[in-house]
Amino acid sequence: MATRHEPTNPRWPKDIVCFGGEDWWYHNRGHCDIQFMRQFARHGRVLYVNSIVMRKFNVTEGAMFWRRLIRKSQSMARGLVRITDRFWVYSPLTAPVHHLPAARSTNERLLREQVNLTMRRIGMSAPLVWVNCPAACDTALALRRSGLVYQRTDRYEDHPGVDVGQILRYDQKLKKHADLTFYSNRKLHEEEASQCRNAAYVEHGLDYELFAHAAKDTLVPPEIRTLSRPIVGFFGGIDNHKFNIALMAQVAKKLPDVTFAFVGQASIDCSPLTQQPHVIMTGQRPYHLIPHYGKCFDVCVLPFNQNRWVEAMNPIKLKEYLALGKPIVATPFSELTGYTGFVHIADNADGFAAAIRRAMADNSSTAAMARRRRVSPHSWHNKAVEVLTSLHQEHEISPKPAMRPGSNGRQLSSRFSCINPRNREGGTPRQSHNGTTCLCGTFLDALSMSEVIGRIQKAIQTETSMAISVVNVTKAVNMRRDPWLRDSVESGTVILADGMPLVWLSRLKRRPLPQRVTGIDLMHELFKLADQQSLKVFFLGAAPEVVKRVADLAHTQYPHMTVAGWRDGYFSEPQEQEIANHIRRTRPDILLVAMSSPKKELFMRQWSHYIDVPICHGVGGSFDVMAGRTRRAPSWMQQNGLEWLYRVIQEPRRMWKRYLVTGLEFAHMASVCLLCRQDFTRGGTCPWRNGKTALTPERHKQTKRGQHCTPLRRERA
Repeated sequence: MATRHEPTNPRWPKDIVCFGGEDWWYHNRGHCDIQFMRQFARHGRVLYVNSIVMRKFNVTEGAMFWRRLIRKSQSMARGLVRITDRFWVYSPLTAPVHHLPAARSTNERLLREQVNLTMRRIGMSAPLVWVNCPAACDTALALRRSGLVYQRTDRYEDHPGVDVGQILRYDQKLKKHADLTFYSNRKLHEEEASQCRNAAYVEHGLDYELFAHAAKDTLVPPEIRTLSRPIVGFFGGIDNHKFNIALMAQVAKKLPDVTFAFVGQASIDCSPLTQQPHVIMTGQRPYHLIPHYGKCFDVCVLPFNQNRWVEAMNPIKLKEYLALGKPIVATPFSELTGYTGFVHIADNADGFAAAIRRAMADNSSTAAMARRRRVSPHSWHNKAVEVLTSLHQEHEISPKPAMRPGSNGRQLSSRFSCINPRNREGGTPRQSHNGTTCLCGTFLDALSMSEVIGRIQKAIQTETSMAISVVNVTKAVNMRRDPWLRDSVESGTVILADGMPLVWLSRLKRRPLPQRVTGIDLMHELFKLADQQSLKVFFLGAAPEVVKRVADLAHTQYPHMTVAGWRDGYFSEPQEQEIANHIRRTRPDILLVAMSSPKKELFMRQWSHYIDVPICHGVGGSFDVMAGRTRRAPSWMQQNGLEWLYRVIQEPRRMWKRYLVTGLEFAHMASVCLLCRQDFTRGGTCPWRNGKTALTPERHKQTKRGQHCTPLRRERA
């Protein structure tokens, strides 16, 4: 069965300012906030503000104090640095005076002016503000912003050397004012959720591709190459408040035949380890090389202290170890409850040493594959989507991303006007070798049925999401009248022509579509694919007896396909959340939505990212045809574009006026489309996009949410 995916069509912020918990220069990949900002920089502009100094001056730390002071001074001297076209890093000038009331306000005012000046230089006006470092609280609250996210993924009040009372006051203030406070530790979330305006639990992610595919590379670090096996390893910071060095020193003594390798910067005295001949410490290494160290370990360890800091954390390296496929031995902490069977747990030296012995025997390829599967859905992209989804719950009927005008739901807050609901990077891009054709203001992908199936297979293999929209003549006309319908259709990853008149028009325009791809034909191809790969399919829409019969027929005809569930399409808007929750719990790989337009398109747009389904396809009335309730036109009528006539013959009273009015309007639209010679896929004024301009990707970046005409969301051939 296909690997589970996270939702991939959020409303990405146009601009974001992040007050990080560490300096980019020294931790430029591993930490949570930096990983999130890398995802946001793919869709908008990011200003990452290096950590605000929280520790008090403490010269008694000796060499470590001077090392930190020199490093932070060098960081501040860099000022503003542009990392990529969309990513800036800024090191403001601040002082560690948060414990001094007289100096604190001056320090905050200085920081605020520096950040405001930097935002003006970049061209940001009202960004989404993201706070990981609590010391940035007052500055973040004083900025003009579109929203505020507080990343409560560590108990900074328990960090050594800080003013506990002041950090707690910052923490309380942020939880009170933040539009979203998110936690990566379930226990901490349960304890503090009631203190927050809007709280969510979002597990840490990982750079899955980097770690899971390291084994395919022949690179072996020179420090590891000559070590004798078995090797027990650890990578990460070796700090006093987290790493239990006394425990590991005792464990190493009990296992003299095992080599111990520790990769990472140490801020404490490691002589209890380094004095032992079978222990090596490499020091800090570049993040992109860490997987190549880890792949050489036979067992990975998490030897943490038992304290409040550890109890509130969710170590990223746990998932990184699993992505490497390695057995793990760890001291107990709360977030291990979700990894039963994947981690050996011990709380003393004897138990830890014995657990390492057991773990060495648990290193089969089957076990390694199961470990990778456990964490494969937890990419940083998917976690960023979860955060944005939770963020919008505070401003709309939970968890809808947007409400249609005139509905009973609350509209999206104007404070989030910088967040574009149509930017959707996670899905398979709507591009093909044949290009994209604009017909009557509708952009259609020039794909044959085999190419569409190829894309679907690739989406499943590469763990990306794909939403499929089909457009016929009636829908093309209605999309002109209803911009929300057009927005919903164009939010699909792939838009296909489900009508011969559109194919004929594309040929007359000399941008031919290869063939007509109907929703019902594609549905049957999806059934075949689900049967071949043992995928789970959820059926949504039509009458109760119809959808049940379709599910039964599909299971009979395609026995290796799993029916995840079914639900009829007769429900009101207030019931949508309950239905979405039900579908999400069944964890389907394919969702088929058989409802009329525009209800089908609006449902897919509003809920597909929340439901978390890899392939989402709107099939209209296909269930009625498959169940035998409605007959489909003969193939010769389909090929000659006469299905409308067959429908009129079947239901003359209901259909004649609809097809007459729609047909005349489409004929008018088509004639204007033929007379206009401009190629709207490359920009220009399209007469059937409400007089607006069909935007190129560069011009699309400058558009604002709420335009009556939906701009192009992707580059088009």
